Amino acid sequence: MAKLNSATTKIKTSTTKPKSKVSSKAFHDYEIENAKTVQDCIEIAIVDAYDEGEEASGWYSCLEDVFSDIDEVEFMGEIVEFKQFGFQGDTAIVGIIKKKGKTAKVSLESLVWIKPTCLQSLWHKAYLKYQGLH
Repeated sequence: MAKLNSATTKIKTSTTKPKSKVSSKAFHDYEIENAKTVQDCIEIAIVDAYDEGEEASGWYSCLEDVFSDIDEVEFMGEIVEFKQFGFQGDTAIVGIIKKKGKTAKVSLESLVWIKPTCLQSLWHKAYLKYQGLH
C-alpha cells in the first residue's frame, strides 16, 4: 500500500456558494432606472422595510441615486444650489439647498427640478404620492 503525502493530498471541502455575477446594489440600481410607474417606484423604495424609518431610508437611497446629477433647483421662484437629500426627523425626506452661503432644509414638494429627466419626474411624483402630497 502506497503512503500518501499529506502536503500533496489536500481536499477542497468548501461549501460556500459562488458569488452572484450581479451584486444586489447593481440590481437595485437596475430596478430604480427601469421603474415605469409611480407604483413601481413606491414598491422599489420600500421593499423589505419593516417600519417607517426603514421606508424613509429606502426612499432616501433611491432619491439619492436618481437625482445624483442635480446641482440646481428652483425654490420660491429663485434658482438655488441643491446640495443633497436629508432627513427632517426620522421619516421625512427633505432637500438641502444653499443660497448666498446659507443652507436650509426644505420640503421636496417646494422644489422645482430644472429640466428633470422622465425618470426624475417619475420618482419625484412617486415620493409625493407616497407622502400623500400629490
